[in-house]
Parts: sequence; C-alpha cells; structure tokens
Amino acid sequence: MKRRAVALVLFGLAVAGCDSRAAGGLIGVQRPGTRLVFQTQPSNVQVGAAITPVVQVAVQNDDGQVVSNSSAEITLTLVAGTGAPGALLTGGEPQAASNGIVNFGNLRINTAGTGYQLLASSSGMASVTSLAFNVTP
Repeated sequence: MKRRAVALVLFGLAVAGCDSRAAGGLIGVQRPGTRLVFQTQPSNVQVGAAITPVVQVAVQNDDGQVVSNSSAEITLTLVAGTGAPGALLTGGEPQAASNGIVNFGNLRINTAGTGYQLLASSSGMASVTSLAFNVTP
C-alpha cells in the first residue's frame, strides 16, 4: 500500500510540473486549431483537369499538431495576381474537415498560366498560401 501511495504522489508531482504541451497526450486535451497548412501541395496540371494528387489542407494548433477533432470549414481560392488574369478555380468551395483534414479532390482551373497559387482560409484561423504551380494547355 505504501508503494502505491508513493508512486501516485511521484506521478502527481511529475504531471503538476508539466504544461499541456510537455505532457503530450498524457492530459488528453488537444489545443484548438489556430492555422491551416497544406499537407499536399497543388501540382502542375492541364487546363480543365483535376489537380492530382488530391490537395490536402489540415487544421493545426500552435504545437504544429493536426487537430483531429476539428470539423472547421475550409475554402480554397486563387490568390489574386497569380496565374492568368480572369482564370477561374472550381472545386474550392467550403468543406468541413474530417479528423482535421479536408481533401480537395476536384480542383480545376480553366485557363493556362504560370505561377498560380491557392489560398486556404477558415474563420478564426491563420490562412495559408500554397506553393506556385502551372496550368498548361
């Protein structure tokens, strides 16, 4: 009985000295999402074809962890001034994250151009801009 009490006291002291980041999964509370990240960047594509592989955007917290319980709605748009003037993106409409991730599987651009970039946004979180990619005829 004494050993158990000593072990519990030592365990309690060890946890009390840690904040939730240092405790890792020990405390079991995941920090809320604060930013978006591209887990899969867009790649070069032909006009009108779906971008492959599927573009993935994740919700992350300040610790850089994917917030697996997030169902935040994420939207993709073209960054103004990139690619060809007047180009349209389809497939970037708001989608709810599943396990903190959105898969944009039907992204298409209707005009050839170079240096296109996508902007991922969600209410209350820092947006993120993708790497540049090209759309060929």
